[in-house]
Amino acid sequence: MRERCFKTSSWAVLLVVMSFITALSQTSARQHSGHREILAAAGPVTIKTESMRVALKPLSEAILPRLLSPKRDQQIVLKLDGIEIKQPAEVLYQVILNLREGAVPSPGVPGFVGTLDLFQPEQDSKQVISRRSRTYPLTGVLDRLQARRQLSEPLTVTIAPLGKPADKAEATVARVELVLETGKPD
Repeated sequence: MRERCFKTSSWAVLLVVMSFITALSQTSARQHSGHREILAAAGPVTIKTESMRVALKPLSEAILPRLLSPKRDQQIVLKLDGIEIKQPAEVLYQVILNLREGAVPSPGVPGFVGTLDLFQPEQDSKQVISRRSRTYPLTGVLDRLQARRQLSEPLTVTIAPLGKPADKAEATVARVELVLETGKPD
């Protein structure tokens, strides 16, 4: 029993640290001015109580070589745009790039990008509660996936709850984008 409690609290600490790191990276990714090229996209997407997988549609040719060798002033990011919380989930969701078929979503998989919170909304409204965006830098994720030979097309994004969401949890993401940013952050 004591060992199980330790494991549970270790995961909780890990998730809090990962959420903090995700928040810091989102702030730095948002503060970017320069050219943005959308390489692949999908949407709209509805997030409920179960894991969901989204295939990104390439918007240009040969995106994998561009993902693997960005120039010095370029950064690859994943952007979840137009997030609307209709019913708060009360749990964090994992965002994972190219999760293998049949693999269990967890923060330890090579494609783990970060977390998405669908807790209390930013506004008080009974219809559409919140509209926002999240941006995640992908440099380390792409390196890990390439090292394990798990970076291939079609590129997918898995959004999976960490824990049991509220029964009627629902949110939508207007667009999921893989973006190549060129220029220096502000």
